[in-house]
Amino acid sequence: MWTVVLRSDPDTVVGFTGLTYRTVHGRDVLNLYYRYDPSVWGRGYASEGARCAVRLANRLLSTFPVVAYTTPDNIGSQRTALAAGLTRHEELDIDNGRYTDIYLAQGW
Repeated sequence: MWTVVLRSDPDTVVGFTGLTYRTVHGRDVLNLYYRYDPSVWGRGYASEGARCAVRLANRLLSTFPVVAYTTPDNIGSQRTALAAGLTRHEELDIDNGRYTDIYLAQGW
């Protein structure tokens, strides 16, 4: 995980990006993680961080697929995963009863 700060103000944390190990449908994967303060949404920070994380995963841990999961209504998160090179994989979706986790993946 990386802490993301503003270049112009390194004391201001605006979010986090990284990869964690996870098991999805019985398969070990790298979960692409990104959480940013709403005040910086739409500025490209999440997409830049996600692309960096996926590039590193492809270079250093290429035996693992990279996945991201979100909800159907979280269009911003879906756009970030798509910008990082992941594609939608409906066959991986999980209905949790109250909500559905939808999956995007690379290398699945």
